[in-house]
Amino acid sequence: MIIKYILMFFLLFSVLGAAIPEGYYNSASGKSGQELQSALHKIIRGHIPKTYDDVWTCLEQTDEDPLNSNNVILLYTGRSQEKEYRDQGTSVDYSQYDGGEGIYNDSWNREHVWPKSHGFPDESDTAYTDIHHLRPADRTVNSSRGTKDFSWGDTWHDEATELNRGKPMCTPWRMWIMRGMKQF
Repeated sequence: MIIKYILMFFLLFSVLGAAIPEGYYNSASGKSGQELQSALHKIIRGHIPKTYDDVWTCLEQTDEDPLNSNNVILLYTGRSQEKEYRDQGTSVDYSQYDGGEGIYNDSWNREHVWPKSHGFPDESDTAYTDIHHLRPADRTVNSSRGTKDFSWGDTWHDEATELNRGKPMCTPWRMWIMRGMKQF
């Protein structure tokens, strides 16, 4: 049932939040080639890149659990986890999270859905902090993916328990994410 609510939230958000402002692309209309590229650049040139540290706060908003505003939904596992229970290094006491059972490896970190090694390996590239392809993910699940491309795989990842409940993998909203949740 929770999956239906999450799906409805994302659908509603995408419909309401994805509206392009009236006239936004008017200056690019009817152009092609270099003229089009120049017009599009003028439209987006006010973009202010975020720092990699800023991304933590952004992900807490973009991936907030609609049923618990103190949590984020983790990519690959589908687990709802406390926003504060994020990767802060090994010197932090994580036992304050997850009902006293929190550990470093279960904290969440920032997953580059498109691996950094495929084109933007350092923080000086604006794509490194592009919110469109960053998602919160469990440290160990994210680490097991490494720099691998998505794959169909043949088994669920051990920690994808929130979504692997004996149900078919190809329900409509899962199709885009299921490759990442499976064992690599």
